[in-house]
Amino acid sequence: MGDKTMETKEKNEFKIVGLSCETSVQECQKVLPDLWDKFNKRVAEIKNRTGDVVYGVSITKNIETCEFTYIAGIEVTDFEDIPEGMVQEIIPKEKYMVYEHKGHISKIGESYCKIMEEFKKECIKENKIWLEVYGKDYVHNSDDSKMGIWCSIE
Repeated sequence: MGDKTMETKEKNEFKIVGLSCETSVQECQKVLPDLWDKFNKRVAEIKNRTGDVVYGVSITKNIETCEFTYIAGIEVTDFEDIPEGMVQEIIPKEKYMVYEHKGHISKIGESYCKIMEEFKKECIKENKIWLEVYGKDYVHNSDDSKMGIWCSIE
């Protein structure tokens, strides 16, 4: 997570198209690599992409059981011609706590644990949307990789 503490950013509403699944914190490490694999093979089918940044969007369904909907997707300008089997979602304007995960993607769970500890310590109340932001500094399966973890807050 680096030495830099959390920073707060606001992100305007945006549209995302991708593949989704229902999962939980306990199950996600089993199902998400496969979802990303399928998404990466099909991302070129998505029209109206706004760039190369891809998102892992978690929308909390039940905070007690840690269940959520996860979307591996990319931002689009509109929802025209959604490829078969893909979902569309409007991510509302939110205020986020922003972190940087440095290192191999398999260690992302450690960053989430640190974030949750920090939230407890600082009495920060999470909202229901988490974004994993995979930009130009993300290198799959590399220890030199960097990506963002954004948690919406109340």
